[in-house]
Amino acid sequence: MELLYVKLDDHKWVENPEFTQAINHLIQVLKKESQANTEPPPVQSDKEFIVRNSDGETALILKDIHFLEGSGNSVAFNYKGKSSPNTMLKLVCGKNIKTYIHLLTEEGFFRCHQSYIVNLHHVILDASARCFVCMVNGKRKELPISSRFWKQHKTMLLNLPQAELQVKAA
Repeated sequence: MELLYVKLDDHKWVENPEFTQAINHLIQVLKKESQANTEPPPVQSDKEFIVRNSDGETALILKDIHFLEGSGNSVAFNYKGKSSPNTMLKLVCGKNIKTYIHLLTEEGFFRCHQSYIVNLHHVILDASARCFVCMVNGKRKELPISSRFWKQHKTMLLNLPQAELQVKAA
């Protein structure tokens, strides 16, 4: 990485084409990011996601993963299995949650908290409680949204489906 120095002459910027080009590039990147924060998540396909743990490798279908819950250096994948579509299964692997956010963001997943990544296709936003709601084995499960992530992505989040009042608390 090359450092670029811009000199000041009597409190005025000295014209530097590389500096101007860098600033224009930064503006374009910020515009794209702000547009991306208001767009709905992409439609998910039947892509497989390989998870490695002490038992070997397991292929999970991305659209079947509801959320990931991190705890220290392990992550639990909560998903619907092929053999039992009405039951939420859990697969634990020995990596931290940061490992997966970059891989899953483009697939409609969102990191809502330091310990949670949610599949936006399987959760409903409860804006009043600042949490996502999903059903786990017939019970309501609330997944928190940290204030930091809420502030950064509020516009996109408020465009998601809202929780209905008839959803019963567990």
